[in-house]
Amino acid sequence: KSTRTMIVCVLAKAKFLKNGLIPSKPNIKWCFIVICLLFFSCREKFYIVVSESATTAEKIAAEELAANLANVYTNTSFTLKGENPVGAKAIYIGTPESMPDLRNEVGADTTLLAYDGYLIRGSKNKSIIFSKSPNGIVNGVYGLLESLNYGSYIHRDVIPARRSEKLTLKNFNTIINNPVVAQRINFAWHNFLSGYSAWDFEDWEHWITQSQKIGFNTIMLHSYGNSPMFNFKYNGKTKWVGRVANSKKGREWRIQHVNDIRRAIGGYVFEKDFFGSELTEESGVSHEIAVRRFTNNIIQYAHQRGMETIMSIDVDTKPAISQDIIQTLPEDARIKIAIPVIEFLNQSGGDFFIANPDTEVGYGYYKAQVQSLIADYPTLNNICLWFRIQPTPLMGLKKEDLPGTWQKEYENLVAQNPQAKTYWRSVGIFALGKITEAYKKAAAEIAPSTTISIGTWFKSFLPAADYFISKDVPFIFLDYPFAKSVMVNNEETFNQLKTIASHRQVTPIYWGQEDNGYYYGTPLKTVDSLGTKSKHAKLHGFGIIQWMQKSSELFMAQMNNQLWTTKLDEPLEVTIADYVTKHFKEGIRPLMNAYFLKWMNEGTAIGRESGIRFITKRTKNADQIQKTIKERMLLLEDALSLADTPDEKEPISYHYHLEKFISATIDV
Repeated sequence: KSTRTMIVCVLAKAKFLKNGLIPSKPNIKWCFIVICLLFFSCREKFYIVVSESATTAEKIAAEELAANLANVYTNTSFTLKGENPVGAKAIYIGTPESMPDLRNEVGADTTLLAYDGYLIRGSKNKSIIFSKSPNGIVNGVYGLLESLNYGSYIHRDVIPARRSEKLTLKNFNTIINNPVVAQRINFAWHNFLSGYSAWDFEDWEHWITQSQKIGFNTIMLHSYGNSPMFNFKYNGKTKWVGRVANSKKGREWRIQHVNDIRRAIGGYVFEKDFFGSELTEESGVSHEIAVRRFTNNIIQYAHQRGMETIMSIDVDTKPAISQDIIQTLPEDARIKIAIPVIEFLNQSGGDFFIANPDTEVGYGYYKAQVQSLIADYPTLNNICLWFRIQPTPLMGLKKEDLPGTWQKEYENLVAQNPQAKTYWRSVGIFALGKITEAYKKAAAEIAPSTTISIGTWFKSFLPAADYFISKDVPFIFLDYPFAKSVMVNNEETFNQLKTIASHRQVTPIYWGQEDNGYYYGTPLKTVDSLGTKSKHAKLHGFGIIQWMQKSSELFMAQMNNQLWTTKLDEPLEVTIADYVTKHFKEGIRPLMNAYFLKWMNEGTAIGRESGIRFITKRTKNADQIQKTIKERMLLLEDALSLADTPDEKEPISYHYHLEKFISATIDV
């Protein structure tokens, strides 16, 4: 009404001007105002209603819904509102806590919702996005947007073409969508071309935001034993840590340095003399402080979006177990062992000491670590104790290395289950169980809501860990060997997982790429029927470890889609078809559909990130690989000739040059 009144006044003034009743002349400004008022008076108003008492995550979701809808429905205005706009068209967003009345409107359907699931119900004037959790609200917002042909992927969003028609949800069918597993982890392993070494904070924000949009509810970070992400002080001594590396300094995991990256082949693309994140420019104590402040910002950003965070910390490598601190402990609080040489872990052999958590001062060593982690990262949800599969200080333990009381306890447990003696790393995992109890006790005293879990590579640890480690400790572990998905594709391992998952939380993490030889190029194979298999095994969660984002979009999308009830076990072909429809016009779609099917099923990847050389071995079947690359490049050339917009050209060009680069590395 107020807009119409203003228009009447403006038109009246214009009439008076025309009749000479007002001694001034009409001007461009008044004409522009009239046009704008007429335009906005024709736009339909749509309210996004979110309670003032809602969580930050719910409010962010409401803002993103309004912004995304406004980008497409140009004849509709979208306004955030904290109260009921009587008689107006609105989408109500809320949980039972933030908007209790919605529970009554949803009615019996509430019982059909999992914690992170969501319900979308459309009507002429009042539509609803309802969930039991703030993260579920974010899921619901992007579920609604997807139903309106928006697309979200780990690297980018796809916004549909602008529409002149007004938004209506009058005939919108009710959607109830639940995740098959409770925990969905995106694991950013800290290696050189990703994570702390290369990502500035806006890169982390983008990664976290996109991870949530595609269905993850948890991010996981890894702290090596020498990482400044995690440090602590005990008995007057501070643990030594290194630095986050860049191309010029901070040698870590065989990173090769150059004094000026601009002198390398192709180095003209760099503005500075090093490649690395802004974080890597700091030095000394200020660097350590900056890294921990930066990490807390990452965790806080995920927290405000309603996501959970896990930090895995090395507990079984030489840099992780501070000999400087342990040497200050009395003799009865130290366990003396001999460790072998492991060159790639920088483990020199000789005498070594572990703090005994059964003594008061030994327990204090572990408690100090938890205190430091919680002080630096107060909203951290889970501390994952990460151990190696090699004969590292813990995993290399023999029974005779154990204190006398531990030896008796171990023998008693083996007597109850003689097979336990034959389990892989039986003694080492028994000792890990003792140390895990110390971390659990400390967490219960300092931050009772913080979970202590354990993690490693491969499946071999499962029998011993399930027997020796208390059942309230979750397992989060990498599906290794990476290319075979043994966790769900091997019947013996599947049954083993199913048995363990019946009494503890189990979350396998699958590989999107692999840093020891399959680093850059086509992602690894996705897992068929992942949702049904995960549900049947009653797994608590699922995760993906990945380094590259752009080349992993289809892998990440299909793996996540399979774990939601509306897309349960979605085949790769369906994910590809949807991706192509959202990205390309009709004439290009057959070419790009054919390309992505070939690329995902026949493509290859190259490179070892963690070695002295990037290319470490001659490619097998090089002739055949080169042939398939050329076939795929021809499809891309044809598609590029038909592409009109930058949004269409960019992904085609990216894949063309990626294929060209990989082809150049293969020695025929």
